[in-house]
Amino acid sequence: DNLDEFTLLESLDSGKPLDVAEGEIKRGIKYLEYYAGLSRSIEGKQLPYDSDALIYTRREPYGVVGQITPWNFPFVMVAYKVGPALATGNTTVLKPAEQTPLTALRFAQEAQKVAPDGVVNVVPGFGHEGGDALTSHSDVRKIAFTGSTEVGKTIMRNASDRAAPETLELGGKSPFIVFPDADIDVAVESVA
Repeated sequence: DNLDEFTLLESLDSGKPLDVAEGEIKRGIKYLEYYAGLSRSIEGKQLPYDSDALIYTRREPYGVVGQITPWNFPFVMVAYKVGPALATGNTTVLKPAEQTPLTALRFAQEAQKVAPDGVVNVVPGFGHEGGDALTSHSDVRKIAFTGSTEVGKTIMRNASDRAAPETLELGGKSPFIVFPDADIDVAVESVA
């Protein structure tokens, strides 16, 4: 319903052309739809064993998941982080990159219309303030971060005191390999 508004915010925030920003908003929506559908298939399972024993798998949410997103794909990364956390029954505290917080903040406003209070939270600010507080907080039971290796090491240190699990996507450089049989014009267009 708010595609045009989200597209404009993404463009203003990241400096991307409107058509690129719209594509990224649409991709983020697809991620959210995927995780919403996935949430219906998460279940416990009883495993066969001896008749005098009961063994089963019960999936339990972490509780509070702290998430930190990078500047380069603001809304896509919000969807990529928040979607799976919500689908598995967690609440989220998201700290978007300080350079590009607008779509994350707007997403939180929309989420308040459908999610209970406190389920989706966005805390904008600088990493050394908001990020350190988030990754060090004893109530944050899981951390998901995409960004630099240097910051990832800091997050690991912050989380290690309480052995909080982390998902760290660090130092990606978006490699692009063009094979000899590729259509060079298509490859050049994709890289551009």
